[in-house]
Amino acid sequence: MFLWLEAFRFALHALRVNVVRTLLSLLGMTVGIFAIVMVFTAIDSLKREIKSSMAFLGDEVIYVQKWPWNFKPGFAWWRYLNRPTVKEHDFFYLERNVTQAAALALVAWREDREFKAGSRTIIASLKGGTYTANRTTNIPVAQGRYFSVAEAASGAPVAIIGAEVAATLYPGLGAVGRVVYYRGLPLQVIGVMRREGKTLIGTPSNDNSIYVPFGFFKRVQKIGNGGVDPMVVMKARADDPGMVRLQEEVRLLMRARRNLRPSQEDNFSINKPEMITSAIDAIFAVFTVAGAIIGSFSILVGGFGIANIMFVSVRERQSQIGIQKALGARREFILWQFLFEAMLLSLAGGILGIGIVYLCTTIPQDYLRLELTLGNIRTGLLVSAAVGLAAGTLPALKASRMDPVEAIRS
Repeated sequence: MFLWLEAFRFALHALRVNVVRTLLSLLGMTVGIFAIVMVFTAIDSLKREIKSSMAFLGDEVIYVQKWPWNFKPGFAWWRYLNRPTVKEHDFFYLERNVTQAAALALVAWREDREFKAGSRTIIASLKGGTYTANRTTNIPVAQGRYFSVAEAASGAPVAIIGAEVAATLYPGLGAVGRVVYYRGLPLQVIGVMRREGKTLIGTPSNDNSIYVPFGFFKRVQKIGNGGVDPMVVMKARADDPGMVRLQEEVRLLMRARRNLRPSQEDNFSINKPEMITSAIDAIFAVFTVAGAIIGSFSILVGGFGIANIMFVSVRERQSQIGIQKALGARREFILWQFLFEAMLLSLAGGILGIGIVYLCTTIPQDYLRLELTLGNIRTGLLVSAAVGLAAGTLPALKASRMDPVEAIRS
């Protein structure tokens, strides 16, 4: 331990003596670590924002509907075209018979609908749901209230509107209790949802949505047969990790409901948000590998720069090495002296590169908020140490194997 500390002190002294050369040497490492950590940070932040944008699909829920969420090449859409649409009586059947769901609801939505209030107009999403929709879908009511059981059952003309809808139709006014018109039909506003902000990939947001009871929705929209395809949303119970029991039960019930023989395939789909997130993870795994390869070229340049400087340092200090060996310094002492110097150079450059990445994350962004994680910091430091160790090994071995007499003469 004493020899290590002494070798470390010699390495620090050598770096302090040659300040300009030290700064120039770690510059290449700074650029390399900055490049690779910045790439990893951007990829992680982008993946996080995309997954956050998919939060409207819910957590621990499944969707029973006509079409599958298939993201594989060669998707045979014609196999699913003639499938029957999930209907309201399918929902009632599942509601009576499902035992593994914590909550279930029938929901549907239609994009780009026009709503009016006085002389003001807005294009928003019209979403309909049964009374239990708020247990399976995120409907964060900030002002007013949610639908009552009677309003949901009768399909009353009431609405819960998004924050952007409220700000556009009723600027500077309270929206609760006012009336918004859809196709000439009045809807009384009973609630306003909490503002969520814009999403990175433009996924549906509650800010630009209007929720109505499903009974009202089906009166103003065509359901099935070229119209809107509703879906049954089910939230799994806490004691069903992975929603395995819920999926199996729903599949058996739906097959029995539609009188499918054992040899027939399902004519419905059970979709999970995890199907999307898994596809996202697979895509970003490729991006991560590509980013690592690109960043490694910068690190390689920095490593060669450190190795070159270390060979120069060994040549400059040959006489010092000879004197140390003549005084009894062992080969390990000389070896660690130069290894520590290379690793300190590399780590200093890595820390500086990580610091620049952190400064970049403090720049305000509207859509992509960069976040430097502990995992990426650890990766940057480990890569720095590894490159320093690799770059300093050959110069350190050369120095440790010098003949003391020949070294002093030089």
